[in-house]
Amino acid sequence: MPNAANGVVLIGSGPSLNRIDPRQLATYDTIAFNRSWLAWPNWGFAPSFHACLDPASMAIIGPELPPVIAAHQSTRFFLHSSAAKFGVQENAQVTLCDLVPGTAFSGSLPGLTDYGNVGSISMQILHALGYRKVLMVGVDGDYLPETDVRRDANHFRPDYAAGRLPLTPELRTRYTAGWPAVAAECERVGIEVRNASPGTVLKCFPAIEPAEGLDWLARSAAPAVNA
Repeated sequence: MPNAANGVVLIGSGPSLNRIDPRQLATYDTIAFNRSWLAWPNWGFAPSFHACLDPASMAIIGPELPPVIAAHQSTRFFLHSSAAKFGVQENAQVTLCDLVPGTAFSGSLPGLTDYGNVGSISMQILHALGYRKVLMVGVDGDYLPETDVRRDANHFRPDYAAGRLPLTPELRTRYTAGWPAVAAECERVGIEVRNASPGTVLKCFPAIEPAEGLDWLARSAAPAVNA
């Protein structure tokens, strides 16, 4: 069972994830996103939590979700409500969510504040679950212009986001603009965050080397609440 007092690793999808060995995260509580399940066999574990909260992403990967959920009974899924179109039902393993505008963390899992990308939105899920220390890996915050999505330079593997549209300047702004608000909310509610993504351009969280980050996470965490 997840233990919020031990902290959690947020596993993003940026190319910096290829610069660490995800297998070393197997003993930690973890959250991963979207089509990350393609890599779970290589990681050697399924994450404690999985989230797909963008309706556009859900429209692409929704049909793939039912067998993934069935095959990973120990993973808790947080999914955009449009997953219901693909036969995904809410139950003890699955929470269906909608996105609402705002700047503060939502007090309700079914209505999450939209910060522009699944990783930033998920910070309020971790808050609701009681986590008070979050180590981020694979969260680069740096998106390169694209003309051909078959040469995906913005994710850790080319099939992770297969089927999506090329990255536009508008999408790039959407994916990055919400992180400062999330950082401010984490400070307000007492969540400590470190970014252990090599080469990250995000400046709103303290950067740390991956090995140091795991040591930091292992040190006494703040008492969990709402766990």
